[in-house]
Amino acid sequence: MPPQNNIMQAPPTPDEFKGAAGMHSFTAVYFNRAHTLAMTEIGMFCGGLCGNWRWVVLERKDGQWQTLPWVRMSMMS
Repeated sequence: MPPQNNIMQAPPTPDEFKGAAGMHSFTAVYFNRAHTLAMTEIGMFCGGLCGNWRWVVLERKDGQWQTLPWVRMSMMS
């Protein structure tokens, strides 16, 4: 029998989000001292235990931010 306080159960969806396909979230953006590298986590929650979260690292070159494709860390459920 599962425990009464099942921590794996997702919280109820707020009324304003009922029927939504998913919710996206972003962490604060972290920079190196020179502000040439930035890192943030992007998350997508699709209900229940469904979701995808990943860290994204960007580099500023010639005034433009570009994703560094070789920097990857992600989690899925």
